[in-house]
Amino acid sequence: MRRTPFHKFISCFVAVTHLVFSVLIVAPGLVHAQSADSNPPVIELEVVEEGVRGETQVFSATVTDDNQVLSMTLHYRFGNDSAYEAVPMSVIQGTSIYTASIDTNDTTASAIQYYMEAKDAGGNRTVQGFAFDPFERLLSDEKAVVADSTAAEPVVVVPPPPRSLARKISYGLIGLLVLAGLASAAGGSSGGGNTTGTGDVELTIVVDTPQ
Repeated sequence: MRRTPFHKFISCFVAVTHLVFSVLIVAPGLVHAQSADSNPPVIELEVVEEGVRGETQVFSATVTDDNQVLSMTLHYRFGNDSAYEAVPMSVIQGTSIYTASIDTNDTTASAIQYYMEAKDAGGNRTVQGFAFDPFERLLSDEKAVVADSTAAEPVVVVPPPPRSLARKISYGLIGLLVLAGLASAAGGSSGGGNTTGTGDVELTIVVDTPQ
């Protein structure tokens, strides 16, 4: 049977319609495959090693994602013998910094153990630290006082060594010899007939007593 132009038109129309519907059915799947988010968030954790018990402890981290950060959670516990508690971390407006605060007034634990978890809109998840290997912040009762290493050392006055007995005796003998020499000179002068003075010489000798 010979096909008429009408039959050819109908066949072409059906073929084009089938092609269009095939493209419409496959296209959403291609678009979804191209837009799928496979990159997890990135957490840059700020680790503080020690805090003061009784003060509010602040935990913070910078979280970025190529799409959108859906949630950021802090998991913490006091010591290492209790279950973790989950606390949502809030983003600081206009930044990528997320923070959470923990009250330590009612604990006697020596440390807070914790880890952080971030999720994005694509369902990807990133964890910093683990429940079995957490980060740790030590808690002390008071702030450590750092001694000033530049403080001047006390000045110690060292008295001079006492004079020895032998030195004192030597000084006494020298003084006697000087006295004898002066007396001899005075006697020679008084023996001459031309001198008008008496030749008297006044001499004072001080000798320390032995100690």
